[in-house]
Amino acid sequence: TARGIECSTVGVGENYNFPLLKMMATEGGGHVTHVGQSSQLNSAFMDQLGSVMFPVARNVKYEVIFPQGLQYQQLHGHQLKEKSGNRLTVRLKNFYAGMQEIAFVHFAVAHPSKELCEKPVTIRITYTDVITFKRMSEESQVKLKWQEYTKKQILVYDNAEKNSGTWLRH
Repeated sequence: TARGIECSTVGVGENYNFPLLKMMATEGGGHVTHVGQSSQLNSAFMDQLGSVMFPVARNVKYEVIFPQGLQYQQLHGHQLKEKSGNRLTVRLKNFYAGMQEIAFVHFAVAHPSKELCEKPVTIRITYTDVITFKRMSEESQVKLKWQEYTKKQILVYDNAEKNSGTWLRH
C-alpha cells in the first residue's frame, strides 16, 4: 500500500486459512472474498476489481472511546494504530461498496459495579466521502448491562446492526 498497490484475497470452498487471508488483505489494504467453488473465481475477481476501483470512503478512522474502569486487553480483526488513554484508533485507507469490517475489542473490568454500566462506550467512524469530498463522522454509544445474578457486566453490541462487536471479561 505504500506504493499504491493493494492486495485482496479469495478463499475457495470451506477449507482455507481465513486468518491468513484476512491478515494479507488487511495489511495489503484490500478485502477478503469467499467463493464456494473455483468456478466462481472469475466472478469474484471481477467483483473485487470493480469494488477496488471505486471506493465509497477514503481515510477511514475507527475510534473506540471507553470509560475509566475498563482495561483494554486486545483488539481482534484489525491492527491497532494508536492507543492513547481511553481511546483506541484503527485506520483504513479506503472502504469499498459491499465491504464488511468486523472488529472485537477485549476489555477486562477491574472492579465491577452498577455505576460502570451508566458510562457508555463510544464507537466513532470518521471518513472522507468520495462524492462530496467532505469529512464525515458517525457515532454510536453502547452501555454495559449489569447481570445481578452473576455480578458481571457484559457488553453485546448488535453484530447484525453495525457489523462489529465488543465483549468484556471479568
